[in-house]
Amino acid sequence: MKTLLHTLLILLLLNLHHAISAQPIPTPKKLTEFQFMIGDWQGSGTHYSQQGIHSSDVSESVKFALDSTILVIQGTGFDQNGVKQHDAFGILYFENGNYYMHAFTMQGSQVIANVVISGDQAIDWGFELPNGGKINYSASFKDGLWKESGTYTTPDGGQSFPTIDMSFSRRYWV
Repeated sequence: MKTLLHTLLILLLLNLHHAISAQPIPTPKKLTEFQFMIGDWQGSGTHYSQQGIHSSDVSESVKFALDSTILVIQGTGFDQNGVKQHDAFGILYFENGNYYMHAFTMQGSQVIANVVISGDQAIDWGFELPNGGKINYSASFKDGLWKESGTYTTPDGGQSFPTIDMSFSRRYWV
C-alpha cells in the first residue's frame, strides 16, 4: 500500500511538472518607445544639496540590453578638480503594465522609481523618501539635447527645492 501511494504521488508530481512547464513563457516587452534616449551624451550638471551647490562635467551612456527589454543608463561626473561628484547606474524596465527604473548611486543608495512617458521624447520619474518627502525628475530629449531637472518636495507638500539641473548634447548614437 505504501509503495502504491508513493508511486501515485510521483505520477501526480510528474503530471503537475509537465502541466506547469507546458505553459507558454510570456514574451518580455521591448522598450523601443525609448529609442530617443539611446546614445552617449556629454554635458554639465549642477547638484543642489544642504552642503551647497556643486557643478560637474557629466557624461551619460544609454543603451538597450537583453534584446531591447531593458535600458541601461550609466552616468559619471567630475568637478573642475577632477573629483568624482556623480556616479549613477540605472536599469529601466517594464513590469505588470508599468515602467520602473532601479537606480543606484556611488553613495550607496538605491531606489525603484515609477517612470512615465510624459510627452514626445520626455519622461518623468520619482519616488517617496522615508521622511515622507518626494524626489521627482523630468527629462526631455529634443534635437540632440537632453535637459533634466530634479526637485525635492517637503513631506507636507508645501515647498519644493531644486536637486539637479543637467544639460547634455548627444556625442553619438550607440
